[in-house]
Amino acid sequence: MIKVNEIPINTSTLGDGTHSTAIDFASISNVLADDYFHITLDGSEKSLNASSSMTISSFTEIIKDACNADSGLSSKAIFTSNSNILTIVTRDSNSIAIEIDYHRDE
Repeated sequence: MIKVNEIPINTSTLGDGTHSTAIDFASISNVLADDYFHITLDGSEKSLNASSSMTISSFTEIIKDACNADSGLSSKAIFTSNSNILTIVTRDSNSIAIEIDYHRDE
């Protein structure tokens, strides 16, 4: 079983006062069908299940696209992905509460 505390999350404040949070999925090594990811940003939520096995890079790209397409999430932050890292940058200098859940039933 993969636990969320095994996924490194780093937050920093950028020069313009916005906040950047990087979620590094490298510790997962690969995504299996039915792996589950859930993110909440100040009450806006998105849940995704992997439909098939895929690379971490492909999964972070799917998460990025789904979150940017969600009006509740995209009004609060911009999502980018680079290989195994999902980065969330707030749209303004207000801090936002980010909660994630990732699990795999094994």
